[in-house]
Amino acid sequence: MWKYIGWVIKVVPRVIFDYFAWIRRYARRPERYPLEVRYAKVRAFCLRLCRKLGVKVNFVNRPIQDRSEVRYYICNHVGFFDPIVLIAASREPIFFVAKKESKKMPFVGKILKCIDGVFIDRGNLRQEIQAMKVLRNRLADKKGHVCIYPEGTRNKSYTAPLADFKPGGFKPAISNLIPIYPIVIWGTQFILQSKFHLKGGYNVLLVFLPEISLTPEDDTIAIAEKSQKIMQDEVNALRNYYYDVYLRNDKRNRVGKFISN
Repeated sequence: MWKYIGWVIKVVPRVIFDYFAWIRRYARRPERYPLEVRYAKVRAFCLRLCRKLGVKVNFVNRPIQDRSEVRYYICNHVGFFDPIVLIAASREPIFFVAKKESKKMPFVGKILKCIDGVFIDRGNLRQEIQAMKVLRNRLADKKGHVCIYPEGTRNKSYTAPLADFKPGGFKPAISNLIPIYPIVIWGTQFILQSKFHLKGGYNVLLVFLPEISLTPEDDTIAIAEKSQKIMQDEVNALRNYYYDVYLRNDKRNRVGKFISN
């Protein structure tokens, strides 16, 4: 409870100000404003949010960013804070692919709209195909990087393996022969947990794995399975490392109950 009260004092006034100053306006009519302007505003907001909440991002193998090179990121999904961290970490615009329910989420939906997020209705094949077409066009136009969550939903368990990757999410990358860049994120699952208030802030690990090159003959199912295997190996290593470094000796937190889920 005290954790959330502190957040309200630190964050809410500025969030309300930004919402009426530009978030609502950019989300409602994004086409009226250059993407670079919108993304810069959103990224500054995410950086400030991380700083206020004590989120520290630790990079491993962070690539040199080059606007001329479009990247197709795939990332595991462990917390609502994942997109915030990824936006804060990238100077170049990133388009996120999210399920349609995210569009109606307070604040999150508005932020994704501000940076031209693509929303997918898993139960509507026609709409899903159209969304994939939009992604292919954006990759071809080199307007920014793309980030998808191939599991399709958030993994709420600390110990569970990655959910099966959905092959359809890899079609735009294969169609445009854009290399796939796997990212493994760990630590964001603790930020919004009321019982966790980690000493020294919330450390988030962001690991960039080697790119996966594509050919026209590649199959979406095979690429999805290959990507999942690579990322699962890294998740297994990070899970143990994070516990040993950040959780084992923190007596204030009910770690055992959480990671047993």
